[in-house]
Amino acid sequence: MGETLSLFEPSFNGSVRVETRSERLSGDAGFLLLREVLDDTGLIDHLVGRLHDPRCPERVVHSLPELLREAVAMIAQGWGDQSDAQRLRDDPLLALAGSDRRGVGAAGKTLASQSTFSRFLDLLAQPANQAVIDTAALELASRRRAAAGAPPAPVMTVDVDGLPLTAHGEQPGSDHNGHVGDRIHYPLIASCAETGDMLAGLLRPGNAAPGAQAAAWIPQLVATLSERGLARQVRCRLDAGFTDGATLEALDQAGIGYLGRLRDNAALDRHFDPHRRRGPGRPAERPREWTEETVYGAESWQRKRRVVMVIQEHPA
Repeated sequence: MGETLSLFEPSFNGSVRVETRSERLSGDAGFLLLREVLDDTGLIDHLVGRLHDPRCPERVVHSLPELLREAVAMIAQGWGDQSDAQRLRDDPLLALAGSDRRGVGAAGKTLASQSTFSRFLDLLAQPANQAVIDTAALELASRRRAAAGAPPAPVMTVDVDGLPLTAHGEQPGSDHNGHVGDRIHYPLIASCAETGDMLAGLLRPGNAAPGAQAAAWIPQLVATLSERGLARQVRCRLDAGFTDGATLEALDQAGIGYLGRLRDNAALDRHFDPHRRRGPGRPAERPREWTEETVYGAESWQRKRRVVMVIQEHPA
């Protein structure tokens, strides 16, 4: 006899109870947990109140909140392709997790079709709706901090990175990227180094240079963070692809502090080479770390900047 254990009852539908049984009814129980999280954040309601839905209400079968919940749940559970909607069309847990309905009857609703999801994505891609979606990550981070009762951070460090995403087929916006060696989407992603919260993203063509559009996007993001009162001071941490002259000059003009990594550089290698080796004498009992600095001006920079080399000692 298999043992039945009651795990939890989701608050969004009191008729549902999650149990473990010897017979496995679904491998995607995580859909229900995701629905609980989405409801707790209030993010779906926030978006729906601002998104424009041009569909005729009398003909709508799948509401905007349902489509948003289902799309987020599918991606979070690893079903990232629109064609997966057909495979999951009769999954009762996804129907429950996405439905506006209450009661056990919600499990009988069929998931939206692949063509409906395609039209849904076109709806979200409209300029006015895209502007709303662009604020979702920052809104979620703000709500999480507010729920925790966290005051504005004295200092927030924003990590900016390019995120190569492999494209399957010739999807709009994707392109071959010579550096990555594949056809990709190449958005910019900003996250909070102290908390791990994703703050924002910027869609770019797949063949964009690593630092493309960063000079305009980063100062705008930092200004938004300050306006929302998330931090008293915001600084940026940049990978080597973002230490070009245009990006650094834009940060300087906006008064934004930053720390960026530089690519291998022959001139800097020669300057710092004498500091790479431990001096004579007995090695320290523990590995040490120290810094050496200089002033340097790359060809793309309009001015010289402080460059610091971090030396880490390793046992022989």
